[in-house]
Amino acid sequence: MVQGRATAHLSDDSTRARVLGGLFFGGGTIALLSLSAGVAESIGADAVMSANRVGVASLAAFGFAISAVLLAFGAAVPRLALMPLLALGSVLAGIAIYLSPQSGVLFAFCFGWVGLYAAYFFSFRQAALQIGFAAIVYVFVLTESSSSAPGQLFVVAFGTVIVAALLVGSLRRRVERLVEGAGEVANHDALTGLLNRRGFEELIRKELARAKTSERPLSVIVGNIDNFKQVNQLLGHDAGDETLVRAANVLEETKRPHDTAARTGGEEFALLAPEIAEHDAYLLAEQARSKLHEQFRGEAIALTISFGVASFPKDGASPDLLVRGAERGLNAAKQLGRNRSVIYSADLVERVSEATSAHDERSEASLATVLSLAEALDICDSGTALHSETVGRYAEATARGLHLPSERVERIRLAGVVHDVGKIGVSDALLRKPTMLDEDESAEIRKHPEIGARLLGGKELHDLREWVIAHHERPDGTGYPRGLSTNEIPLEAKILAVADAYEAMTARRSYSEPMPP
Repeated sequence: MVQGRATAHLSDDSTRARVLGGLFFGGGTIALLSLSAGVAESIGADAVMSANRVGVASLAAFGFAISAVLLAFGAAVPRLALMPLLALGSVLAGIAIYLSPQSGVLFAFCFGWVGLYAAYFFSFRQAALQIGFAAIVYVFVLTESSSSAPGQLFVVAFGTVIVAALLVGSLRRRVERLVEGAGEVANHDALTGLLNRRGFEELIRKELARAKTSERPLSVIVGNIDNFKQVNQLLGHDAGDETLVRAANVLEETKRPHDTAARTGGEEFALLAPEIAEHDAYLLAEQARSKLHEQFRGEAIALTISFGVASFPKDGASPDLLVRGAERGLNAAKQLGRNRSVIYSADLVERVSEATSAHDERSEASLATVLSLAEALDICDSGTALHSETVGRYAEATARGLHLPSERVERIRLAGVVHDVGKIGVSDALLRKPTMLDEDESAEIRKHPEIGARLLGGKELHDLREWVIAHHERPDGTGYPRGLSTNEIPLEAKILAVADAYEAMTARRSYSEPMPP
């Protein structure tokens, strides 16, 4: 794309037209100067020669008229008109030579202008046609005029034209290659070798157009290294540069062959993933996040990365909307405690922002934030916030019936409210699918306990995290995600499992009637 823009800069229609107008102006000016300076006085004073001088002056006037049109309306002159206009220039030069047989060699230089212009602004074939036409005009003029040594004049004139045209054509191709190379450099980050923001923006426009044509999804993943400033401040900028290169390598190793990684800012990266929707893009982001976390684990500064995910067509049909959606998902991931990936959803992002606005930015995900997310998920799923609250209430009642301490009962109630918060990482379409899930979709749904556990990342939520991640485990070991059996499953997780199942069976759903208590 950069090459296309550079080439257009060198040879856009407006520039072509105006340069050609300048050549017509130059030819007319030289014709007038040749008359006024006495060069044409050698023609003689008889009536024929006087008429020839009038003819040369008329050619000059005609050239000025064409020049005025090209210079004034260059942008409106169609490219197809430039080829015949340049050929007309050859004809005018030939007429000027014919009218000035003794000094016509001066006007032969105009054929050189034709060759140079054609070699620079036209293709090789078009330039060859223009030079060939000019040669035919010159041969005709030399044949009809009384010029001495016409063969010698032709060889000298057009030998010079061809050599000059070849030189200019070669230089033009060299310039275009240099511009293309400069464009490639301008589109890539010098430190990591990845695309930079400019290159990424150009690529996303191209891929989005392709996605629209093929009616296939396209996902954008935007990531930002958490607490990166500490590296520069404590370890120095060289260490910071090394960190960025390592992060770039992680993205390159994680992405699929047809995905593209970019460094779009200081510590900000992006992945463009064609033909996958948000949940597959989320899994890709999670793989990259996990790999980077592992790579920096145990180092002086154990860096992590957060990601936001947006996809076409769900989150927008323009590059700006997709990038903005992914960035808002990234901001939500930061507000939820960092080192996580969040699929963009306008409602959820707004809830995260509201819930975290009153909390210290340096703290981990607060319970208020997670509770707000759980409520927002319920509203997105069913239009009310009853499911999570009801599971929490059933879990609380069960814990009281087991005579657990009151403080523990309250923690179990809270766990019931947030037990499904990990579904933030699952697409709305999948959550609301009215028919049976296939194997891949079931595998995707089964990731939500782990995602929920990561969202409950604060130290003060450690107990809730352990219960939430295990609330789909089963006594016979057939549950998920760890396949725990009876004695390995926390009592609190068993309470959540029963409360969740009971609420699901007794609640009215759009696709099923409730069972009696």
